[in-house]
Amino acid sequence: MEEAIAAENKTPKKKKSLLGRIFTIVIGSFVGLLLIMQIAGSISAQNNYGVQRFGDYQVLVVITDSMEPSIRVGEGVFVKRTPLNEIKASTTIGEKNGDVLTFFRESDGVIVTHRVIEVLPQSDGSYDFKTLGDNLNAQTCPAGGCNPEINYDYVEGKFVLGKVVGQSYAFGQVFKVTSNPIAIAVVAVVPLLYVFISSVMDVIKHSKMKEEQFETADYSQLDEFQALKQREKLRLLIEIEKEKIRNERALNAETHEKELGDNDGREK
Repeated sequence: MEEAIAAENKTPKKKKSLLGRIFTIVIGSFVGLLLIMQIAGSISAQNNYGVQRFGDYQVLVVITDSMEPSIRVGEGVFVKRTPLNEIKASTTIGEKNGDVLTFFRESDGVIVTHRVIEVLPQSDGSYDFKTLGDNLNAQTCPAGGCNPEINYDYVEGKFVLGKVVGQSYAFGQVFKVTSNPIAIAVVAVVPLLYVFISSVMDVIKHSKMKEEQFETADYSQLDEFQALKQREKLRLLIEIEKEKIRNERALNAETHEKELGDNDGREK
């Protein structure tokens, strides 16, 4: 009965230990992947106008309302490097059916995401573009709104990072947090701190369990050993006493024979 209870008590502990190991592996893998991505992204950003690139893809978060309602402020956009001759312009400014480009604006050193309103083939085979935000009343527009004839961006092909191929507001929020160096430090340190504290707690619990096992140990085997030891000691003492008695008897017999011999000599 006691063995069955002990087995039942061990089962939850084993499950908890297994879950702890799985959690540690998952967190460790996530932190490792995050750090690897940050390092790889930082290296690629050096030759990509400061934007991290993973293969042909880049992720950015929109910070102005120039593309609303198509792309909201805070929304993450997935940008893919695309051959310039495959980029299409809107049929008209009102249609807004052209590709959306992300590019480096040389005049102020800003990364911009706007829609292509005109493709301009060059004599050397390259392509330049005219781009404009969908929201002509954006905060970045001059007073009175943006004029498509004046307030467009002229973009040389060499400054194009790629074409927007997807967008997600939720991913944008996550990416904004994980791109913050302080957030990265927290994400990396907190799980590691949790693992460290959990390990310390496991060691303490293990020590307490050992103490409890020692305090509640079954001493029946130890008592049996002590009893056996006492019986063996008693047997040895009895053997010693017997040997002592035999020696005394032998000595008495020898003395008696000697006395008889002396008496016989005197009688003669």
